[in-house]
Amino acid sequence: ARFELVQKETHFASADLYGAFGAQFKFRDFAAIGDEAFTPPSTTRQLGLFTMQELRKGPLRLEAGGRFETTRHQSDAIGAERNFNAVSVSAGVGFEPAEGWFMGVTGLRTERAPSTEELFSDGPHLATASYEIGDPTLGIETARGVEGTVRYAADKWSFAVNGFYTSYRDFIFETETG
Repeated sequence: ARFELVQKETHFASADLYGAFGAQFKFRDFAAIGDEAFTPPSTTRQLGLFTMQELRKGPLRLEAGGRFETTRHQSDAIGAERNFNAVSVSAGVGFEPAEGWFMGVTGLRTERAPSTEELFSDGPHLATASYEIGDPTLGIETARGVEGTVRYAADKWSFAVNGFYTSYRDFIFETETG
């Protein structure tokens, strides 16, 4: 479920302010059945609160966004429970130097909680012919990045060039252990 409030244009410090606030709720009742099941039954509850705001003053654009998310994974079958709090933020600045042109840069820091499968899996995965073992001690995955863009749009054609760099800490991935 997702609930979002979009605010009307507001004048703030001789500029135009746009944005939204919201909440998102996710409930997942997971149960793989059959001999090939390698992840125990579990429930996941997740609540996220977020906002995004944009301030426009002439050719200048300032944007900022944030999200707080709390996640709880629980598996009564194996007696395990993990709770996570994640915070993600981004901010950007853009400029329209002339008609049809836009240049901007955005910085971000995001956090992601591991999934039930990444935490609690333990068994043969027949589709990949492997034995998957989750890691119940996993923590939050964090990414930091920057993105730049230049765009031009005319009546009959347009182009855009984007570049980005993202660095991860505690990246969660599947690896062979032998």
